[in-house]
Amino acid sequence: MLKRGIGYGLAYGFFLAAASLAVHVGSGLDSTELTFYRGAAGFIAFLGPAMRSRSLLVQKIAWPLWLRTIASSVSILCYYWTLQATDIGIASSLLNLAPVFVMFLAAVFLSEKITPAEMIAVVVAVVSVTSLGSGIPGIVWIVGLCGSVTGATSFTALRASAQRFAASVVVWMLSVFLVITALLLKHGHLQTPRSTQVPVIAAVCIFGVISQFFQTKTYSFLPAAIASAFGLTSVVWSFCFDVVLFNKPLGTVQAASYFSFILAVGVLVYIRGAQRVPA
Repeated sequence: MLKRGIGYGLAYGFFLAAASLAVHVGSGLDSTELTFYRGAAGFIAFLGPAMRSRSLLVQKIAWPLWLRTIASSVSILCYYWTLQATDIGIASSLLNLAPVFVMFLAAVFLSEKITPAEMIAVVVAVVSVTSLGSGIPGIVWIVGLCGSVTGATSFTALRASAQRFAASVVVWMLSVFLVITALLLKHGHLQTPRSTQVPVIAAVCIFGVISQFFQTKTYSFLPAAIASAFGLTSVVWSFCFDVVLFNKPLGTVQAASYFSFILAVGVLVYIRGAQRVPA
């Protein structure tokens, strides 16, 4: 079980970064259009399994799935927009602040205590991301943090959803809401993609659907606190893409910021997970 969960988690991190790269490359396409195509692909791919479970989707046990679906659709739309407005690594780091918000949400709504070690990890993570994102417009920060907060809500509900429903059903529900969200926020009609844009759209759809499937499988095998840590591997891949594919200069401060961010969030996730392991 553990090995399978780790395998799914590593695959999730890679394909999330690959989908992020495709969205970043397709900056000539509106983020809402990419969200629509991504949702349409998942809707078609998993329509059969979802229809076989449709009666369960309206029962009370499905409320975590609905919460996860709504929160994740907003988070993905924010993430796609951020990817087109800044570097892949910075956008990925903003998204992966989600464990920080999970901790604060648990403290506010579940009365969980925050330890000194957790506070130190939070401070280091926030300072690291601030260093990485210095100079980017304020609107990018706002949208990126919005995606992180809604992502935290989504991750919290995903564990329960993944244990009650097949991964294909979870991804299909998200895909439906991605289509709806994109159409609600889209200004004007969807544009017919040019032939040069088709490969980018295909990559966003394929890698996006695969990453969501592997993410759901990861949460079905591992506790949420541990599963969320694998999102950090996407930060590493995204950083490598920035350096290798886009020749982004690697400074000492920037490298240290990436390292300290991954370490801080990793420590935070580890502490949160250890607190939930029964003695």
